[in-house]
Amino acid sequence: MKTNFRLGLISLLISLRAFALEPIPESFSGQLKDERFDVSPASVEHFRAKLWNPEKQDVPLSARAAVAAARASLKKMFGASEALFACEEVALHRDNGDGYYLVRFESMDPSLIKKTDIGTYPAIIPFIVYFDGFVEPPVKRA
Repeated sequence: MKTNFRLGLISLLISLRAFALEPIPESFSGQLKDERFDVSPASVEHFRAKLWNPEKQDVPLSARAAVAAARASLKKMFGASEALFACEEVALHRDNGDGYYLVRFESMDPSLIKKTDIGTYPAIIPFIVYFDGFVEPPVKRA
């Protein structure tokens, strides 16, 4: 009985260690009034479309092109209200050799923000833009 317990415990520890070594993709969140949004790099096809080595190459997609692609996606989501958002962050990320941009738009327009007794919260909408120009839009959190 003790041998089975020990083997089970050892198996559990090995599986937990293997699980801990797997990369955990970053997730970025935002909000619009009472709605929450999340986005994370999930498209392996687009992730690996253009590999980048920062020691040997320039970034395959410019920050300006990434912002333009994200803004086009923002316009698809919000129509004319897209003009109420300003680009507040463009960040270059690398995950196991694969790169992408995080492009985050923010708005303080009264029609988009959340007001509570505690404070006012801006509308924040994040996008992932891969180096091939594909945009991963945020999804509403359930």
